[in-house]
Amino acid sequence: VFDLCVVSVSYLSMFFDAPGFSHLRLMRAFRVMRLFGRLQSLRQIINSLTSSIVPVMNAFLIMFLVMAIYAILGVSFFKDRNEEYFGTFTKA
Repeated sequence: VFDLCVVSVSYLSMFFDAPGFSHLRLMRAFRVMRLFGRLQSLRQIINSLTSSIVPVMNAFLIMFLVMAIYAILGVSFFKDRNEEYFGTFTKA
């Protein structure tokens, strides 16, 4: 039933130039989302990707802290020598 609706909206949007039909053509992208429930391997990949978001964000936070420490050191050591690159924290 969902495929019938998507195909019929696509055909209607080709013949009628209404602004609502062109937005409804985006429903074709949701056809791929139905595969996530059917295929066990694809569902496992999506679950592993979503569960790895928090550890990746933690790694980015640690990387940002290390870069901030080096920027502070760069400002404190080289501010007088090269004001253009080390004048403030955001420039460093």
